[in-house]
Amino acid sequence: MNKTILRQWAMLRLLPRFPRKTSVGELMSGLARLGFDTTTRTIQRDLNVLALSFPLLSDDAKPQGWSWAADAPQLSLPNYDQQSAMGFLVARLHLKQILPQSISSYLQPWFDAAGHALAGLGMPAQALAKKIRVESRALSLMPPDIKGYVLEMVYDSLIHERCLEVTYSSRSAQAVKDYIVHPIALVVVDSVSYLVAIFDKHTDVRHLALHRIEKAMPVNGERRIPDGFDLDAYIAKGSFGLLRESTIMSLQFRMKTQWAAHLVETPIGIDQTMNDLGNGWTQVSVSVPNTSQLRWWLRGFGPDVVVEGPDSLVSEFRAESHELAIHYAINN
Repeated sequence: MNKTILRQWAMLRLLPRFPRKTSVGELMSGLARLGFDTTTRTIQRDLNVLALSFPLLSDDAKPQGWSWAADAPQLSLPNYDQQSAMGFLVARLHLKQILPQSISSYLQPWFDAAGHALAGLGMPAQALAKKIRVESRALSLMPPDIKGYVLEMVYDSLIHERCLEVTYSSRSAQAVKDYIVHPIALVVVDSVSYLVAIFDKHTDVRHLALHRIEKAMPVNGERRIPDGFDLDAYIAKGSFGLLRESTIMSLQFRMKTQWAAHLVETPIGIDQTMNDLGNGWTQVSVSVPNTSQLRWWLRGFGPDVVVEGPDSLVSEFRAESHELAIHYAINN
């Protein structure tokens, strides 16, 4: 294939969407990483040619900045087929429940492209949207909003491993302070996004809620992360209020048969066994990880589930039940 065409395709992929922009020098560096040896003069000429056929923008800054127009359609080669377009439609409905608008808006061009593909197949996206719903049995909390430029800076810091200076509004300290942080990872828990990082001149790992970051900007300096840091281990130890022990427990509980019926088709574990006890109760035995999610799931059935084993979990639920009885006691 013609090398000029390949280079121009690569340039189109490297261009960001407005309001972000990139310079000719940055494009040349990006093309070099992809194996294209070229000059700034050639890149400038290619950009001017491509701008005649594609919705590209340039400014009068020095160096000159280039970008796709904010409303430019998302190009996909090959185009979405029926299955992938439907997948994007379902993903949009699901992500709407857990991601703030500032994050979802970045994905809108892909959702729009999927909608155009469905329309081309004779299936208007708006009509299909009325036929699809994504629901959850858990209580859905509205995702807090994250400032768009803060999100962009956080993503950039993770991709390029840069330090950040952030203005953070701490809920516990009830104060707004500036910090230099060394980003490590991003964790989304239900509807809240967290930046896992260490603070400058400290070694302990902490996490900051993105919606509480009021300002963020990159700073010079070598990013530090603890030796041997493991993100899964950090989460598993309960850092986000999520207990995820690697140990497996032998769980046994009684459940009202009307609720237990769904476990036949969607078992909790591969070794699950069920025994009809009569009188509207079913006994379930299964090996499962010792997690917070397990406890939340069991508690969600209230008096329609009775934990029978292991003894440690029975004691835990008995203590909770006793405390609840005190809270709900009727004073005569």
